[in-house]
Amino acid sequence: MKKPTTKEKILQAATELFSYKGYTSATTREVAKEAGVCELTVFRYFLTKEKLFTEILESYLKPPYAEEMYKQTDGLSKREIISGLWSRLFKHFQSSKKIQTIVLSQSYKNKEVAQMSKCYFTDIETLLTDCIKKTGILEHTEAVNFAAATLHGAYAFFVLEEIIKGRSVDDTEIKQNGKLFADIINV
Repeated sequence: MKKPTTKEKILQAATELFSYKGYTSATTREVAKEAGVCELTVFRYFLTKEKLFTEILESYLKPPYAEEMYKQTDGLSKREIISGLWSRLFKHFQSSKKIQTIVLSQSYKNKEVAQMSKCYFTDIETLLTDCIKKTGILEHTEAVNFAAATLHGAYAFFVLEEIIKGRSVDDTEIKQNGKLFADIINV
């Protein structure tokens, strides 16, 4: 296994601290200590705490790959496709839980984070719309509306269960909730 670079150690330490303590409360001294480097090294790589924060968000706040969202849909029913998309979207949020926590806590305080978050969710909605249209299960207008409902439903469930309640939702429960979501929207 490849040993993390100094920059990667700093990014990992900052992500951990920012998600736990919040961006404002975490200090560069704490980031350096957690990363096992001196504080000056943090500034050599990132110049400011703000640039460190921005790099974390830019590195991790990306929509899922289209291939990840649009896989194994041939021969499936509408309900199975919708349920699968919802489940893969939830898993995407789950895989970036610390970043999602940071964004959630900072979006209303920081205009740059709010703008990055808005772009991130817009990109996901566009991706979902394209995936749904490619399957041919819904017309354009329905696909756009469905994509928004899927995104908001999966994200709301993720925030409630994983961030607010602090519990880890397992694969079985994710699949069950994907099916429930498909049932709720009557597909």
